[in-house]
Amino acid sequence: MGWNLGADVRPHAYTKDEWFNGPHAMFYYNVEEDKEVLYES
Repeated sequence: MGWNLGADVRPHAYTKDEWFNGPHAMFYYNVEEDKEVLYES
């Protein structure tokens, strides 16, 4: 399923929930396509 993010890939200050849903989230979960998608800058 999309991205496989290990703890070593994320900044240590971020939890997985913050990584996907926080103010600095880099990914969002695309429910329709059932995958995680990078935010576009």
